[in-house]
Amino acid sequence: MSFQNIRGITTATPTGTQYCGFMGNVTTWSTEGAVRSMIRGTGKLKTGGKITIATAPGVGTSHIYTVRDDGAGTSYVITISDNNTTGIYAGADVTISDQSLVCIEHTVTGSPASPGIMKWVFPYEPDTNKESVYTFTTGTANTTPDIIWSGVFNQINAFEESAAASVTQEITCAGSIRGTGIVVSSNPGVGNGIVCYVNLNGTRQDGGGGSVNTACSMINTDRAFSDYDLPVVPGDKVYLEWDITGAFTVRNFGQGILFRATTPGDSIIAGKSGTLNTSSTQYTPPVAYSSMLDTVEANFGSSVPGGFYNSSLSSLYVRHSVAPGSGKSYTTNGRINSGVTNLSVQVSDLATEGEDTVGSSPLTSSDYFNMQFVPAGTPTASVAFWSMTESIPVGGGGGQGITKGGKGSKGVGGKQLFGVTNFIQWDTINTFGQ
Repeated sequence: MSFQNIRGITTATPTGTQYCGFMGNVTTWSTEGAVRSMIRGTGKLKTGGKITIATAPGVGTSHIYTVRDDGAGTSYVITISDNNTTGIYAGADVTISDQSLVCIEHTVTGSPASPGIMKWVFPYEPDTNKESVYTFTTGTANTTPDIIWSGVFNQINAFEESAAASVTQEITCAGSIRGTGIVVSSNPGVGNGIVCYVNLNGTRQDGGGGSVNTACSMINTDRAFSDYDLPVVPGDKVYLEWDITGAFTVRNFGQGILFRATTPGDSIIAGKSGTLNTSSTQYTPPVAYSSMLDTVEANFGSSVPGGFYNSSLSSLYVRHSVAPGSGKSYTTNGRINSGVTNLSVQVSDLATEGEDTVGSSPLTSSDYFNMQFVPAGTPTASVAFWSMTESIPVGGGGGQGITKGGKGSKGVGGKQLFGVTNFIQWDTINTFGQ
């Protein structure tokens, strides 16, 4: 059976009983209706899930985090008390059914200190082999008749209303997108709604012209889902198109995607930076988008130790919003324990994208993981987008080994391929910020 790590991070501070999104870069704590999103596919949250916070609550106080399923608390509860900064779930597996609306609830006992940066990793086992889930709170949007866009594998922008390129993500492992789920904070009303499509390589997948019909239609209701089979291969580019009909007041949106990889245990991690500095090295967690960018790696808090799966990261793809310029470059590195790994992509001159097809990096139970951006020659300021494959061996086992590969490029304007491979198994209950 295959497995997946569900990761999230937030710098927002909860006050009392509040709720946040279930996965990805969470920017706010709010009411439950504003942050819930839909899971596509049925599976189990496994024992061993972990949450870390930057600041301990204090003696006699605690922060309590509960996974919510369709408006009710589950038994998946992680409590961080006293002088601790890490909590671990040690109970029985919890089933999350297809089309469930999920989020995380925060409550307290006593008057704890503000938790600061919070990070979590929930091990997930799908009922159907090879499947992985991607569920995000996308935020509010213009709700007059319009076309808007969002990412598929991460909430890499609130909604994009001017350029689909700002949310486009690259497929890094072969498989198929199998379903969509969407939800809004309240019913948009009679005659109003949304139809959501997957766009593949610039073509809306609506059943026309031989395309797969991925339409997920929500009219006069607050949620909808659709099932389909859209094959994808590494190098394909995808995003979601939201076609708004009628007119209704602003709503909070949530989305869910089901992916079935060709190789068991493969899933996709994706993210987006803010505008990069042209002279200073910067860092961000791998599931972050936009707001989480800092010149001090340690500002992303402490690591999440422990776990019981092995996995590896590979096939790092990076795209920049504009080319660096002649004789200039940005290098994107995977970072483990403040050290550069063998996942590395340099985009230089007139190119805007690159990929490392040979590098692979491990993480152990006590490691932490960030992305690093290194400018050279004062490149043109740009936004970076990345995606990569995480591979967990079937059954969660695996050994260690090392393989090496070379570097190359496809020339000016094309993709540049860099990387020296170092394949070692790692424990996947890991983290994404120092």
